[in-house]
Amino acid sequence: MSSTNKNAADAKLNSLLYEFLELYKGRTGCAIVLISGDSDFANILNTLRFRYNIYVNLICKNNARHSLVEASHSCVFYEDFIKRLPARSLADDTEHLIIVSNFPNNMKKKEVKDALSSRLKSVNCRVKNINEISAEIVLPDDCARDRALKLLKNFEMGGNEIKTECSDKKKESISIGISKPARPINPKNKYTVEDKSKYDEKNVSKFFLEERP
Repeated sequence: MSSTNKNAADAKLNSLLYEFLELYKGRTGCAIVLISGDSDFANILNTLRFRYNIYVNLICKNNARHSLVEASHSCVFYEDFIKRLPARSLADDTEHLIIVSNFPNNMKKKEVKDALSSRLKSVNCRVKNINEISAEIVLPDDCARDRALKLLKNFEMGGNEIKTECSDKKKESISIGISKPARPINPKNKYTVEDKSKYDEKNVSKFFLEERP
């Protein structure tokens, strides 16, 4: 996905939902799971549910729009969903870095960031810790780092061919099994967890374990 378009991921996801619809609209027992609180998906979810009888499972935050929630058959709040997840594995605790140097000293931080981000727009990464002599590129894994290194080979910034060096470091300890306190439900929404059986936390397992006809 292009990192320059903030709506690129939503547009791609919406496109995939329509592709799913075209492939499975004539079949029975089909279902989807959508993790999003974006009300822009309400239209396609209504189409899937009410026109083609495709079972819609929704995982969203507790302040999601009423229109989005009502477009689903079953809904679980994200805050409840993550309570049962285990702590993040040790494999995710390493940041894969590329240290970039040898760019002109007179380049502003924004210029450095823009140049590197543009060069690596096809790679999942972020540029941070920019100073007068170096900048860090953070990548999720070795595969992404290899792709970035190929793109940065012989790359020039301000007339200087940059130098690259690989490094790894441990992330700060984070556990996704502990969530922040849930925010109050949006008063504009007329539903509550208590009066909607489809918000029952037990539906979490039903999403993935129940066999549909």
